[in-house]
Amino acid sequence: MNRRMIFYTLGKMLMIEGLLMLLPCLIGMIYHEKESLAYLMIAILLCFIGKLMSLHKPQNKIIYAKEGFVVVAAAWIFFIHFWSYSFLLDG
Repeated sequence: MNRRMIFYTLGKMLMIEGLLMLLPCLIGMIYHEKESLAYLMIAILLCFIGKLMSLHKPQNKIIYAKEGFVVVAAAWIFFIHFWSYSFLLDG
């Protein structure tokens, strides 16, 4: 199993999710809502973790079905986990 490719792909996906978390942050800032700070903190955290996970580019960039299943399952778990943090921080 190509673990470096799995971490690299998950890192890129977490960075994309972090950038997408800036959209609710921006909307919250436009409407002067206090929840926008929670989204901003989660977006920064996601970009940081995603950058750490995708620092080392894998030499073998081939993704087989086994790696694809792991990436999809882990992405769902990570996305749900980090989106729930915004609700925990928001109260």
